[in-house]
Amino acid sequence: MSTQPQIKNPGLAAVLSFLFNGLGQIYNGQIGKGLLIIGLQIVNALLTFIIIGFITMPIVFIWSVYDAYAVAKQINEQGEQHVLVHSKQCPQCAERVQNDAKVCRFCGHQFERVGV
Repeated sequence: MSTQPQIKNPGLAAVLSFLFNGLGQIYNGQIGKGLLIIGLQIVNALLTFIIIGFITMPIVFIWSVYDAYAVAKQINEQGEQHVLVHSKQCPQCAERVQNDAKVCRFCGHQFERVGV
């Protein structure tokens, strides 16, 4: 039995990354990327002393928020695909159940055995 990916809230991912760059990526499970963004923003903060940080910091900030949102949406789309591939629809109640289910857990419909 395969496990379904966790559903992520894209809005929450974006807000976390807005509040502290890299947190949205960590929330999405991209811990390395999140830590890299945190480190990059620390370097950008130091670069503000030679002016260039005022350019690079907002760019990384905006990209981080967008990336957290987009990756959370992508994770959810992959989760939906996973459900469709690993489940079937009950002809009686239209609920989705696992492919190997013999009885629908929602309505009790018994599925026909194929190949027996």
